[in-house]
Amino acid sequence: MKSYYDRKAKDPNFEIGDRVWVFTPKTKQGLSRKLQHHWHGPFRIIKKLSPLHYHLRACNTNCEVTSTVHANRLKPITDPDERPILPPPEDCPSDPY
Repeated sequence: MKSYYDRKAKDPNFEIGDRVWVFTPKTKQGLSRKLQHHWHGPFRIIKKLSPLHYHLRACNTNCEVTSTVHANRLKPITDPDERPILPPPEDCPSDPY
């Protein structure tokens, strides 16, 4: 089992200063879990405690997160301006619907 996991696992490649989303699956009582947002942020990594644990700071309010966050709960933020945008394919009028 461990050997199978080790073949697929990747080391996290987060650096200090990277912007990330944090996964928090907890929901408030009385609210639908299905309709809640589970990825919160953006946060900025301010300290690397170990290869897998990080201290974060909120980008908007500049408040530090009080607990350490494991790398499995982090996802890097991709800037929308850096995403490749392809032009729409041109339709040929002679093609059937």
